Amino acid sequence: METVRWLLECAFVYGVYPAVIVTIVAGMGLGIERAVRLSENRMRPLVGAVLPFAILGFLVVTQQSGLILLAESLKGLSREYQLLLGAVVALSVGEAARLLLRTKTDRAYAIHTMILSANAAFIIWVVMSGALDAINMGFLGYVLAGGLWVISRGFPVPQPRNQESESDSKA
Repeated sequence: METVRWLLECAFVYGVYPAVIVTIVAGMGLGIERAVRLSENRMRPLVGAVLPFAILGFLVVTQQSGLILLAESLKGLSREYQLLLGAVVALSVGEAARLLLRTKTDRAYAIHTMILSANAAFIIWVVMSGALDAINMGFLGYVLAGGLWVISRGFPVPQPRNQESESDSKA
């Protein structure tokens, strides 16, 4: 029985858990790709998608002092607050994306891609920094609330514009 427990634990720790993280980041990537494809001015959402990763790169190169402070602050929270904070972030991100995409403008698509990209960059940073163990409950709240939100509301992806809709890409 101990062997079965060990095998299941290894399967979840080294298989399922990384697959969840990759799936979340890939889903965000698909949303970003669609926003870039549907935008008239493709540069805006493309920059929105790249900017958080550029910032992450600079923070990693400069020894992550700001990120270390953030990780220490998150580690100091109780597990219950981490769970609640993760859920609030997931629900806020989902609703913000849904509200943004109602306008169907290049600016909204760019901000949408930046929000998705910032979430993906944060998840990657958490894994890279080794802070995942410390804020695992916050990540659980994020995944659980975000997953339930997507099930009930649908993943917010940009929709094709109507011919009569006005774009701010020339502004």
